[in-house]
Amino acid sequence: MLVAGLLRVWNMGTVSMSNDELSALHRLDATSLTELWNKGVNVDGHPALVQTFLYYWLQLFPKKPWIIRLPFVIAGLLSVFWAYRIAKREQEEGVAWIIAATMAVLQYFIIYSQLARPYAMGLLFTLMLYDAWSCIVLNETDRPKWYKWMYYTLSAVLAMYTHYFSFLMVLILGLTGLFYLKKSIWKEYLLSGLCMIVLFLPHLHITLRQLSEGGVGGWLDKPDYDFFYQYLFYAFNRSWFLITFFLFVLLIGLLSKKIARSLLSRRLIWLLFWLTPMLVGFYYSRWRNPVLQYSVLIFSFPFFLFLLFSFISGIQRKWQVLIALVVLALGSYSTVIEKQFYKRTHWAEFKDLAYWITTWEQIYGHDIYQIAAANAPSYLGFYLDRTRVEPDEYIQDIPDDWTPFRERIKNLSQPYLSLSWSNQVTPIEWIEFIKESYPYVLHRRYYFNSETWLFSRNKPEQTVNEDILEKKYFNPAQGWQNDPVNDTAYYYVQDEYLATFEMPVEDLIQHPSNILYMHGDFHSTASSCHLHMAFSLQDNSGQTLHWEGRQSQLECGEDTICSFWHAMRFTFKSFRCTGATIKAYIWNPDACSVGIKNLTLELRSGNPVIYGAD
Repeated sequence: MLVAGLLRVWNMGTVSMSNDELSALHRLDATSLTELWNKGVNVDGHPALVQTFLYYWLQLFPKKPWIIRLPFVIAGLLSVFWAYRIAKREQEEGVAWIIAATMAVLQYFIIYSQLARPYAMGLLFTLMLYDAWSCIVLNETDRPKWYKWMYYTLSAVLAMYTHYFSFLMVLILGLTGLFYLKKSIWKEYLLSGLCMIVLFLPHLHITLRQLSEGGVGGWLDKPDYDFFYQYLFYAFNRSWFLITFFLFVLLIGLLSKKIARSLLSRRLIWLLFWLTPMLVGFYYSRWRNPVLQYSVLIFSFPFFLFLLFSFISGIQRKWQVLIALVVLALGSYSTVIEKQFYKRTHWAEFKDLAYWITTWEQIYGHDIYQIAAANAPSYLGFYLDRTRVEPDEYIQDIPDDWTPFRERIKNLSQPYLSLSWSNQVTPIEWIEFIKESYPYVLHRRYYFNSETWLFSRNKPEQTVNEDILEKKYFNPAQGWQNDPVNDTAYYYVQDEYLATFEMPVEDLIQHPSNILYMHGDFHSTASSCHLHMAFSLQDNSGQTLHWEGRQSQLECGEDTICSFWHAMRFTFKSFRCTGATIKAYIWNPDACSVGIKNLTLELRSGNPVIYGAD
């Protein structure tokens, strides 16, 4: 418990608040519980308990990160104790130590204990629920006392009000109990279930509205069939040496002559409780709307640990204790040293962005124009309000038409400009729009799903490198006409595709964070011409895996050059496509007569941690 406490308390108040936490704080602006539920819960995708708790908790204490997170850290710590308590009763104390040690050191449990979101509390309530359910359904020889029924009912209601996947665990346990239930207590069992329903009725209208939304498919991808493997890999720190050790421990148990056969029924139950939420979430995400994330499976993961370590319940206790000590040592090393848990960001950064915005305001004053992009001004405001510094421009929703942004940048008079974004991914091309007026990069910081940039209009003594990995020029196609004035410009007359570049992905892209830029200067004799800069990703059979394009309306004559950019960041999915081919081309659906100059393709390194580190 000491190790678990240290790993959870360390830096809980200094690491930046996450987007989800700041969203929850943003939705606490209410004068009554009714208003809170209508404005702060109804628009969210979670039940009301955590939001309601934060509402009253922060009326008692100041809004400091460590105070906000403290109850969740405590819940995460109590989850370790509850898992130990359950395993000690149902298996052996030595096995309980191993399970507690595993939960204490894996970063999967640590990270969600440090978040002021429903996960730590949902995990605790799920373990409490199983603790009560197991005593009533599986262990009691006599009729359970009234307080055990109350313990079971209240822990179930708390889980139902915390998260819909912990709610799912209530349903799974409740239905499973019908098959193991003693005839002498079936009335009490059904009455307990009825009480759960009655106690949840005040929330039912919110739940129905939230479920009608389907899920978070607007930004979450459908899981692939390798999700199960990827999830287990993630849960064990993405560490092969740690996974190898746990497999070795399992092998010791399987080769032991004293495998506890009396646990066969329990193993089936633990397997059911671990797999069912994952399968339900997986197929719902495939068939309806994506909801499956690693975070929502934390409520059922302890049952996998109960199952995994049940096979060593027959070995001598001294070896169990030794294994628990090794788990503490290896797990702590993996989390702290190997994975650098406390030295990297695990969610979008806000604290550091606010620091740089404040610092630049102090250095440059009125000579800098600061742009910030986030889901709401209050997210960065959580940190900026203390310094009374505000960006000159907040961007909450990225517009489809980028022209006004580009024109605003061109008309600025300040010699410096900063752009900071977090969890509101600004178009990659905007960096190039800024460089048209502020060509020199003085500062650049990369974070998980966030970045901050500082640009200068005038050349300084030192600048930040652009990290260009490769640069290619489009070759003129057959039938192009040379511009007699400039040999690098070509006219193409009435053709739908003006240029095409094609190359195997594995020969071009070095990392999923790499960015492929297409840039060119265009002019047309037509009064209006719609051009599309496009990227296409195709498999080895020619089937299109991904396509994206950017339309630019060309409204300039032969004497005016229009400069366009289009860029694509590679995702993990597209990067893994073996045999895939990347195509870049100009699509000219109107078959206009178009002049092209300096058409280039650049590969840049990009933000290496934008998707998170391994």
